[in-house]
Amino acid sequence: MNREPRRAAFLPSTCLALAGASLLASCRQASLPPLADDAEVAKSAAPGRPLPLASAIIQRIPARTIQMDGRFEDWTGLPVVARGRSTYEGNAFVELGSVWCAHDDRCVYLRIELGRTVNVQALTGTLSLQLDADGNPLSGDIRTAGEGEAGLAGVDFEMHFSPRLAEGGFGGVSAEVVESGLPAAPANPYWFEALVAPTFASREIEVRLARGGLIPGATVSPFASPHFTARLVFSDETGSIVDRTEAFSIALPPLPVGNVDLMADDAGASEEDEAETDAAPPAPDEAVPTEGEPPPSSDGGEEGAAEAPTATAEEGDPAAPSRFPRLDGRDVRAVSWNVCNGAIFQQPGPFARILTALHPDVICFQGLGADASEATLKAWLDEHLPTTYGWEVMLEPASGCAAASRLAAVRVRPGATEGAAFEGLRASSLVVAAVQRRLLVTSVQLQPGGRIGDPRDFARIEQANAVRRLLRAAQFELAPSGLLLMGDLNLVGSFEPLEIIRHQNDLNATDLLVVDAMVAGDLSNATWRDASQPLLPGRLDYALLSDSVLMLSRSLVFDTERFSEAALARLGLRRADSRASDHLPVVVDFR
Repeated sequence: MNREPRRAAFLPSTCLALAGASLLASCRQASLPPLADDAEVAKSAAPGRPLPLASAIIQRIPARTIQMDGRFEDWTGLPVVARGRSTYEGNAFVELGSVWCAHDDRCVYLRIELGRTVNVQALTGTLSLQLDADGNPLSGDIRTAGEGEAGLAGVDFEMHFSPRLAEGGFGGVSAEVVESGLPAAPANPYWFEALVAPTFASREIEVRLARGGLIPGATVSPFASPHFTARLVFSDETGSIVDRTEAFSIALPPLPVGNVDLMADDAGASEEDEAETDAAPPAPDEAVPTEGEPPPSSDGGEEGAAEAPTATAEEGDPAAPSRFPRLDGRDVRAVSWNVCNGAIFQQPGPFARILTALHPDVICFQGLGADASEATLKAWLDEHLPTTYGWEVMLEPASGCAAASRLAAVRVRPGATEGAAFEGLRASSLVVAAVQRRLLVTSVQLQPGGRIGDPRDFARIEQANAVRRLLRAAQFELAPSGLLLMGDLNLVGSFEPLEIIRHQNDLNATDLLVVDAMVAGDLSNATWRDASQPLLPGRLDYALLSDSVLMLSRSLVFDTERFSEAALARLGLRRADSRASDHLPVVVDFR
């Protein structure tokens, strides 16, 4: 840990600033309408005396970019910057532990120990992040950390995990812009490009906030200054503060000059090389073709399709846009996509453009709507993704889930796995001839909503057990030589449904591989986002496969908003195409 030994130089100027902030606070409380936390501020200050203000030595920590995947290996070696100080005895709430911080020239990252396995967006009570985002105690306002605690001056923004909802209860995420002497103004957390991981219940979380953004209604740009100060505070369901951390200040590097396109083209690259550049840096689970393997084909790897026993390479349209490349021509490509309650039929253009660019061999659909049928989906695919031999489609009625293949395939009817069905389970399966195997492909969607331990979470667990029974029964009755399951697992409660599905469910009784797909152009695994909802982007969509017999070549989450204009034009896409659904397509290449 490298802390700059400049306390003596820092304190005099800071004390002057804090004294000024104390005077502002005293005047504000005497002459302006009270804010939500003024009662706490009043209790924290002795009668007739100004509220004591927190101060913190500026800590200098090494720059590091954190991958937002809900795992914490990349935090190793970073120092703890703050610790919790709970005044509550019990187990109903979080118990704040250590807090770590990381930063690069684009983002600030926090790792927060919660003490208990909870869904941070579905707590009983509210976890608040108080941010003096410009390191200036004279801007913003004063926020307290409870009775007897020093106030934090200069708070410009607050982010609340599980704020109190208008209809009662707690949930979601909200944010506020704080200006001195004025009521807090609501802000959309998406304006901060806020992310939190994991989405399922955990004992700790990691948070990412963008630097240098323009927040409507704010005079301060977050994290654009040489340092910032922050503190975490937890309030119970009565509004009483029962846990908090000490304030911590972190030095930041300068912001980059100008906007850097995350998916910018390499001016000297060939078209094939440019496509690889546009695809983002290799994800941890990507494999690069070794010497002696055939190079990726320029049309997206039709050789991989030709390996299937009855699949034949198609003649590409010379005028058609180029396809998103595969790393190896032998790869088979599968895509999973929740298409937002039938939006694929209502506005087909964006879906058709993205699927044309991806050119999948197998598609697992969710969210097709209760009225969708095999006939309507097959007609859509034949119109927008024409193929020589047509598409094979399996869609369980009223489930909204379908599995589709342009390779030779056999539909798996419910009777083929008698005893494995579960009322309300949304799942459809095909046996596909791919990579010289009989591949059982299953599209599934589990119960949405809820939190760990509530009825909707229990419903997800029961449905996961039904999926497990379905896969087990299929192995005995259909004798597949490979398994691929893709879909919207809605893991917003416990992690248990995923554990149930993957545990010892491969053909050799080992665990299925959970594919770690990251957003192309961004170190995040979030597959869902909707700025109109009070929830942060998160990972809801998963892919699992038999790594005992299949080799994963590439995986990614496809977001057109992450691509350069040149790449979009080359692929025949528009920047807003991914907005056609609140879910992003998950792409898996394997052989």
